[in-house]
Amino acid sequence: MRAGVSICIVALIYSLPTTLAQTRLFKCDGTHRSSVAIFRNVTIEDTLDYRFSCDNSYYYTINTMIFVNSSIQELPKKLFDNFNSLQNVSMAACGIQQIMRYSLERASSLRVLDLSRNKMNEVKNMAFVGASSLVWLNLTRNNISVIEVSAFQSLSAVQVLSLSRNQLQSLDSNLFINLPALRGIYLDNNKLQVLDADLFLKNTRLEVITVDNNQLSVVHDRAFAIGPTNVTVTLINLKNNNITSLNLQHVAAKKIILSYNRLQQLYISSKVESIIADNNNIQAIQSDNPNDMQLDQLNLRNNSITTLDMVGKLTSLSGLDLGYNRLGAVSISSFGMLKRLKVLSLERTAISNLQHGTFAQQENLEWLDLSYNNLDTLDMDILTSSTNLKTLFIDGNRLKFIKHDEMKKNFPQLASIGIIDNNWNCSYLTKLVRYCNEHSIELDKEHQAEIVQNQTNVKGIYCFDDKNPIRNWNTTVLHLYNESNRSAEDGGALEGLLKGVIEDVRRFNEDHSESSNRTAKLEGSVFDLTQQQIGMQRDLINVRESIADIRLSLLSNRTNNASAVSTSEIRQMIESINNLTLEKQELSAKKLQLDIYQQSLKVENALETAKSNSDKLVLLGKQIDEWITRITGTSGGTLYGQLSVERHAQQAPERDTGHSNALLVSVLVIVCLMMGVLIYVVYKGNRRSYNVERRQYNRDSSLTTIVDNEI
Repeated sequence: MRAGVSICIVALIYSLPTTLAQTRLFKCDGTHRSSVAIFRNVTIEDTLDYRFSCDNSYYYTINTMIFVNSSIQELPKKLFDNFNSLQNVSMAACGIQQIMRYSLERASSLRVLDLSRNKMNEVKNMAFVGASSLVWLNLTRNNISVIEVSAFQSLSAVQVLSLSRNQLQSLDSNLFINLPALRGIYLDNNKLQVLDADLFLKNTRLEVITVDNNQLSVVHDRAFAIGPTNVTVTLINLKNNNITSLNLQHVAAKKIILSYNRLQQLYISSKVESIIADNNNIQAIQSDNPNDMQLDQLNLRNNSITTLDMVGKLTSLSGLDLGYNRLGAVSISSFGMLKRLKVLSLERTAISNLQHGTFAQQENLEWLDLSYNNLDTLDMDILTSSTNLKTLFIDGNRLKFIKHDEMKKNFPQLASIGIIDNNWNCSYLTKLVRYCNEHSIELDKEHQAEIVQNQTNVKGIYCFDDKNPIRNWNTTVLHLYNESNRSAEDGGALEGLLKGVIEDVRRFNEDHSESSNRTAKLEGSVFDLTQQQIGMQRDLINVRESIADIRLSLLSNRTNNASAVSTSEIRQMIESINNLTLEKQELSAKKLQLDIYQQSLKVENALETAKSNSDKLVLLGKQIDEWITRITGTSGGTLYGQLSVERHAQQAPERDTGHSNALLVSVLVIVCLMMGVLIYVVYKGNRRSYNVERRQYNRDSSLTTIVDNEI
């Protein structure tokens, strides 16, 4: 017996070096006074026998372990055999492909496990058995497409589960049933298409649910029903999916994000506090009892809302964004029930009218956006009730004037106003900007796409100068001229820009001429149609007059033949003749008005011709002045000539200047006389044609005679 034992001991001693030679030891980089261990360049294959060691484990209990630049095919079970007190383990980007059952059976102290950025395709049943204290499990950025229904069995303490950026297409309705402590579930950036009913029913502590950036098209009415009494969730994120209809009747949440879906209808629960549903196609929203809502914030920006019938009944709202909806006309009662509003955005809603009383109930309003609508005028008294207003945007309208003198008095808390992209006159805009500066009102330029350059502006806000509508062109040309002599490259740029300006002027003149020609043709067509209408009415009256003569002859024959003629027939005949006479007089009046209009057109054309000739004479006078100036050498007609003239003018004798001035006065007198003669000739001709028309009628002629003659 003793001999057999001795043989076994000897055999074990001889085999021990061979076993140790096949076992690989991985040592950490931790310091002797640290509870954190870092393993670098760890490579573990299926057939490799290995173990982990840390020198500082003799001094401190290792509770955090991090793997860097490692390649591990499966979660190493021996890690927790050697360090069973680990609380935090990070094995991100280690190439892990699977988690075998019982790999964590000795990880009872583990609280945080980071397995993100690995290569797992599935999570099998009972994969995390033993990690009963696990609080945070991170499986982000794997290739997980399948999670078996009992994969999270025994994870009763998990509060955060991250499955973001995987390949999940569906979820079993009982998948999360064993996670009673779950507070946050992250399912964003997967390929989910359907959310079944009661998916989170047992997760009564759930606060955050993110399912954004998936392919969801169907969401069951009870998909977010939690617990028997509908526990209130902090956040539900369904952004960027394919949802067309959503019923939130069984949802209790502080905030729901529904942006960038295809929603057409939305049913709102009375237990939702904030909804962000911008960039959808929502046409209407529904609710069982709008007056009993808890909804505080509603964002319906860029949808298809055309009426405020339902939105206007959500009395609990303090923030409402209806920007980029085609609301059109807004009635006085549209916001009458929204008395708690503090923030209201009506940007780009095609509003063209705002009446007194529209914002009469908005006493708490602090932020109002009316930018980029069709407002020609804005009476600031419309906002009289909103004395707490702090920010106002009226950019992008067609405003020329607002009553700003008492703006700070009416809105003492006003700190910011947006006024860009309107039709401000530069003189008025200067006063408005000065007022804002004096009263510490900031000019907000949030909507300004680029800084205004080479245009008339005040503090970078475009304005328009009615005294000189092309001053911005003149300013640009003058600036370019001053810079033109710096280099050849600048000269080329100047030439190109000048050509652009000239092309703009030419295009404007062509468009203006074309519009004038069209207007003239349209007026001529209307005049011709009116003449044709009068001619047709005159022919009709002639026919009716002939019929009346025939009837009168027949009536006369009956009277001569002693036939009975009733009084009613005679009365009808007299009424017909009277009506015919009145119509002839009305037609004559229309013809007379048409002739007067024709004569007025001739007078206007003559005046325009006279004005054109006057402009030509002025131009001729300038050319004569330039010709005389060149002869006398006292002034120049070009920019360079003016510069040279200013230099010579200081040196020229006073007698030469006096001589040129006398000659200039003489030429101007001659030009004025020619203009007077021309205007007199045109006026005389038009007056003569008008007198000829009047002589057709005698002074003693009556209106009837005139009408008969005209007809």
